[in-house]
Amino acid sequence: MASVVEKAGREEELADQLDLVDDIYDERWRIPYYRYIDGKHSEQEWEAKKAQYGYRCIYCGKKPKVLTKDHIVPIKLGGDNSINNIVPACKRCNSRKHAKQIEVFAEGISLKLL
Repeated sequence: MASVVEKAGREEELADQLDLVDDIYDERWRIPYYRYIDGKHSEQEWEAKKAQYGYRCIYCGKKPKVLTKDHIVPIKLGGDNSINNIVPACKRCNSRKHAKQIEVFAEGISLKLL
């Protein structure tokens, strides 16, 4: 039976592999979609937001190579694209959250929105 440390190591290795696959995925298809959504933010605001959270995913606390923009209130549910509606998330957590409200996705997780 594998120890907890071995399992954690395998999970981290798998997460790294998933990050690699995500890096290959081209997200340019999203750019036209965001042009028609209320609210805007600059790259400087996004960089400041990532720094505010210590360059960590708000959900799992990991420090991935790439952080994605997760909308607290999903665009699909009426959220906007302003910096106040965005938090940093790793690709894995952002994909798992998808279009769920933050409260539904993070049930049982202690979140600290800054």
